[in-house]
Amino acid sequence: MSEHAEAVAAWTTPDATDLGRVFADVGPELAEIAGDRAEIAAESEAALAPHRPREPAWFLGTVGVRPGNQGRGLGRSVIRPGLEAAEAAGVPAYLETSTERNVELYRSLGFEVVAEVELPRGGPRTWAMRR
Repeated sequence: MSEHAEAVAAWTTPDATDLGRVFADVGPELAEIAGDRAEIAAESEAALAPHRPREPAWFLGTVGVRPGNQGRGLGRSVIRPGLEAAEAAGVPAYLETSTERNVELYRSLGFEVVAEVELPRGGPRTWAMRR
């Protein structure tokens, strides 16, 4: 997070708790939250799963920058520590974005597109990217 909480990046690290177990534990609650969209969410996850790293990796879950501060490099500054940690550990960094303009930003940080996926049932095109 930046000093004044103007930007944040959330990563899942290889040292994180076993996500498979975590999601199994909260699965029923996630299904309830998703409601009638649960099936679509599951189909979208299945469409992206083949493109995700099978080995340990840092996964960039989300990046947010307050709208009035976008375009000032804050997103890059909160992403870099995760990239440096992944590089130091010798593991890939991975992300998914459904915002086309973000693809160039992530490329400038060393990511490469590994897949373009049209999500099911009219979902957005999503780029899977790896560094």
